[in-house]
Amino acid sequence: MIDQLKVTVAALIRRPEDGAIYLQQRRWDCKVLPGAWDVVGGKVEEGESELQALDREIFEETGWQLTRIISELGVDEYDLQGDRWIEKSFLVEVNINEAEQNIELDKYTHARWFLTQEEIQSFLQVNRFLGYGEHICNIATRALSESRTLSENIREISVSNRTLHPLQLAVIGAGGKQAAEFLTHYSRGEVIAAVDIDIEARRRTEGMGLQTFTSTGEMLEKSKINVEVAYLAVPHKYHTELAIQLLSKGISVLKEKPFAVTSKEARELFQIASEQSTPVFTTAHRPFRLIGRQLKSSLHLLGQVYAYTYEYSLSIPDRTSGWRSKWVSARGGVMLDMAYHQLDFIVWLLGEQKIESAQIAYCYEETEAEQLEDTSTILTSSISGNGAGRIITNRHAHQKTELLTLYGSQGIAVMSDSILHIFDRQGNLRWEVREPQGGQWTIKAMYQEYLSNRNNPLYWLPHMERHVHIVDCLTEAYAITFSTNTVQT
Repeated sequence: MIDQLKVTVAALIRRPEDGAIYLQQRRWDCKVLPGAWDVVGGKVEEGESELQALDREIFEETGWQLTRIISELGVDEYDLQGDRWIEKSFLVEVNINEAEQNIELDKYTHARWFLTQEEIQSFLQVNRFLGYGEHICNIATRALSESRTLSENIREISVSNRTLHPLQLAVIGAGGKQAAEFLTHYSRGEVIAAVDIDIEARRRTEGMGLQTFTSTGEMLEKSKINVEVAYLAVPHKYHTELAIQLLSKGISVLKEKPFAVTSKEARELFQIASEQSTPVFTTAHRPFRLIGRQLKSSLHLLGQVYAYTYEYSLSIPDRTSGWRSKWVSARGGVMLDMAYHQLDFIVWLLGEQKIESAQIAYCYEETEAEQLEDTSTILTSSISGNGAGRIITNRHAHQKTELLTLYGSQGIAVMSDSILHIFDRQGNLRWEVREPQGGQWTIKAMYQEYLSNRNNPLYWLPHMERHVHIVDCLTEAYAITFSTNTVQT
């Protein structure tokens, strides 16, 4: 039953330089529309005019002041929580000052500027997947169209280099599989340089129109190009050294896991990134899966999570080859290379963990000689609660599998790499969610979210802190296994 009519206002904030539109993503534990991309705005309070409400909501949610209402974009009606709502949407401008930006962190995780219709369609797919419909996508599309038309009429306006062109990216370790996958997500106009010691890799990337270099130092010293972000996909032993080189030049780093190999390296990297106000993003993608985010927003259905098991196996029939077959370049086996992903997801989902015990084993004499474990088991306990868990990792199984089970006082969640099931304590299926588009949307969303937040320390500092904690956990796990092996010897 609909009780009464209520009015809300929505501010579609435009960036005058290029017409981009500002949207923000709700927290996954919000009571209303968890995980959805949303506009700035809210309810018109009693005694307020629409203009006053618009001004107040903009300041409360962004820290900026309303300076101009350009147009009214439309009026929409909908039912929510027993009330009939009318939402009036406005295209507006504010006094944009990144230093004064103040996102409401109890409601939103982050925000970004949308410059194209393709960006809106790509990012706001999550609203459709979550069953929230097309409203925000439609109003944002309408706002961007009107905003860009306005920008076309004032092209003489001075635009900073940062907002005028797309980010200019370099790929370091361009000859590898991971770099090849990364290049599928970005155009030639965005990726401008490639670094690899292998001449064939450089020839391939030259054929793509990229400038090529034999080392990161050569790119930084001899090149006149303006690299803003570097994607790093190299053997683990080089991660910290190259990341520090890039940070020293103010270049943001987007790197394959691990964040670092040891706790000492992780803290050094974190300190330099903080001092340079330049982020290091680690490309562990499991927190970006739709099913993972749905699980996090649904933890309340499980009650108190008291235990978990997380198994992850690859099906590699032969002995590990290439740089991963030598300790000097790999610096670790499956714990560093695979269990890192599992720990990252558990910490993101359940909070920081303490390592209680760890065991490793070897499938081949060669990997044992190199101290590169083929399987590992890690036991953890929650720092903030009474939960405990087991992480099992193997790279020589009969098939690739990934299965996480959470045990709660009121329910159980079971998640593979493509589907999430939530059961009550009687075993009845309460909810099923499937991962869309084979995971490619996940990878693209991760890259986009990282790059759009490279100037937002409220986003990247917690990201880096989480990955320092993961490296601490693995450092402790390796120390336990080394101590155990030493005693047995």
